[in-house]
Amino acid sequence: SKSDLGMLPSEKTWEHIQSESDTTLKSRCPYYSKCFFYNARRRAATADILVANHHLLFADLAVRSVTGELSEIAVLPKYERVILDEAHNLEDVASRYFGVRTSYHGILRILNRLYRQKDGKQLGYLSFMKARLQYNAGMIPLNVVDELMEKAEMQAIPAVEKIKGLLQETTDRIYNWVNLNQNSSYEEIKLRLSPKVYQNPAWQEALQDLPLLLKEMHTLSDLLYKMSKLLDRIPGNFEKEARSLAVDLKAQAERLLASANSMDEVLLQKDEATIRWLEAREGRFGHILRFCTSPLDIGPIMKQAIFDKFPTVVMTSATLSVAKSFEFFATRTGLNTVKDGNRKSEIILSSPFDYPNQVILGIPTDMPEPNKPGYEEQLSRVLYQAISASAGRAFVLFTSYYLLRKMHKELEPLLEAQGISLLKQGDKNRHVLLNQFKQDVSSVLFGTDSFWEGVDVQGESLIHVIIPRLPFKVPSEPVIEARVEAIERQGGNSFLEYTVPQAVIKFKQGFGRLIRTKRDYGAISILDRRVISKSYGQMFLSSLPDCQVVVGESQEVFQQVASFLRTHKFASNPAWER
Repeated sequence: SKSDLGMLPSEKTWEHIQSESDTTLKSRCPYYSKCFFYNARRRAATADILVANHHLLFADLAVRSVTGELSEIAVLPKYERVILDEAHNLEDVASRYFGVRTSYHGILRILNRLYRQKDGKQLGYLSFMKARLQYNAGMIPLNVVDELMEKAEMQAIPAVEKIKGLLQETTDRIYNWVNLNQNSSYEEIKLRLSPKVYQNPAWQEALQDLPLLLKEMHTLSDLLYKMSKLLDRIPGNFEKEARSLAVDLKAQAERLLASANSMDEVLLQKDEATIRWLEAREGRFGHILRFCTSPLDIGPIMKQAIFDKFPTVVMTSATLSVAKSFEFFATRTGLNTVKDGNRKSEIILSSPFDYPNQVILGIPTDMPEPNKPGYEEQLSRVLYQAISASAGRAFVLFTSYYLLRKMHKELEPLLEAQGISLLKQGDKNRHVLLNQFKQDVSSVLFGTDSFWEGVDVQGESLIHVIIPRLPFKVPSEPVIEARVEAIERQGGNSFLEYTVPQAVIKFKQGFGRLIRTKRDYGAISILDRRVISKSYGQMFLSSLPDCQVVVGESQEVFQQVASFLRTHKFASNPAWER
């Protein structure tokens, strides 16, 4: 996948080398027996054990839930038992794959693949098909050539151009409405489509051309499918090339239809079991607009797709429990709806690590609480003290890019003066950034969401994890907002039942970046005093393993942190004598 590469290829290059199920000839391809992709699938089909990531598994489950167990387009071979590691992510992953995602640029890409003009040239599958039909006309029945040419020139190409215009006008109206009606300090706006939005006359006006747009997309999809059928029936010497063209047209027909259905689902449907929202921001080549849905409650989906389907389901993670209870996880995933007590068993296993001797937890008390005046100014000072206490060798795990960039700008010159390199998420590919961090032993890495988990840095390169603020999710995020409202409607306390437990699990993941082997030592610094000043702070601390704790003014805390680190194995490095 792209994430495994040390560089990011262009979309054009990626399209040439990737394999997609709807644009392959499968067994009719002359290279089928040598194809890397299909050889991998054949090996998977005969394997006793399949190892896949969550995204691959849930993509497969989502396909099977719609098309059936024996679907030809299933992502994975058939399997009978499931072991889910890092199961704390199940709600987020299931929400994504059992929801809908489409975008203005995604639809435009489909249309441009079909037909576009550039520098006076006609490009795309339709133009290529016309050229190949004309060149090979002597090998194809004349009536078929005439019918395909007529459908391309008189129907399909004009339809593509009409849809592009309607799409542009409709998405411009939607984008402008979103900008006018959402006061946001973030670069990307996320607007939930609530009943209040649907009732707004200005919103209804923004969608005035949507029914016509969707009708035209459906009509073009049907036309492309008919053209692919004609191509697929061409016999003789042109047969192989015709089938390849048929596959391409059919794939775009199906993608166009899926996009139309997705837009309809997001913008025109209103059932309460689904969360709907828009994501909007400015890009290099104009506005970027995404249309999204997610299930409000994944419990029924998980029950049907996993718990009721497989005789054995094992779920593991170092962060499934909150305050030593699985109640939050069971409620959020629907596991609590599995009533057969004989099917369920749970256990919390002790850690193999000696946390009281391997870890010191530092909590400065002279920091304002986040969102209080002076927090960011004080954070810069305390972050510098914390990083200096470990002579670099630290992860700083932020909850927002804004704060990450601000602190990076303020601290980079100060740390570089000490010989400490400061790396920032977003500057390079994640894989490259991690390798650089591991190799430059005294460096510091500023990261956000993806660095809180799934990152394994052992030894001297990482002996300090710094958490500037507790990882509460943004309450205005559409999915969070809708689920909070649902809990409140049912008479629950959404903050203690949902918001805090979610943050505790993320917090435990951040803590887990530090100790990866029995030889590791290090410090965790929490720069958010709410962990001790608020009653819910105890939920965070009680979810951590026992370790040494120091609470006090920042100078005292980081003196003790530095002293702790110096007494352990990795402190013998000369870098400590700076």
